[in-house]
Amino acid sequence: SINQNSELLSVSDYWRGKLGYTREEVLGRKFTEFLTESSKKHATETGIPQFLTSGHTENVDCGFVKKNGEVMECLLNAITYRDENNNSTRSMTVISDITKRKQAEKELRESEEKHRIILQTAMDGFLLVDMQGRLLEVNESYCQMSGYSAQELLTMHLTDLEAVETADSLTVRIQKIRSQGRDRFETLHRRKD
Repeated sequence: SINQNSELLSVSDYWRGKLGYTREEVLGRKFTEFLTESSKKHATETGIPQFLTSGHTENVDCGFVKKNGEVMECLLNAITYRDENNNSTRSMTVISDITKRKQAEKELRESEEKHRIILQTAMDGFLLVDMQGRLLEVNESYCQMSGYSAQELLTMHLTDLEAVETADSLTVRIQKIRSQGRDRFETLHRRKD
């Protein structure tokens, strides 16, 4: 819990343990002293310390600096308690460690960026379609092969490109891919010209 001056009145042993501090090192210190520089800046800009003592907040991302210097990414939820005169007395804050989730999100973004770069620079044409056959993504090589721009292709359906297979046979192929997870086949596409 935090008082009106954003000073820590009590903390759970779990939170202290995660950060690596003793109870004496934590109690009486300002909540913001444990935040990363970017979180301190965000707290100043958004008034988080004042908000914690004047209302409630939900799902605020912030980073805490552990005693060993590592950063623990957290999600903060808080509610303010008031006395009979409606004066705020303290805030109860629940802090959830989301470091692993943030790391997974970062790795996913990096993987997606690598995927995008590989596809856009590949010599082979690439199409990503949904299970209804609508085009979701194309690379530059496919645009050059087909004569269509990416904007044009992303408004199209496989049946607009397919020169041999009928809409029914495409539906069967999509069902096979859905049930087996993959398929390898030759096809013939119609260029824009």
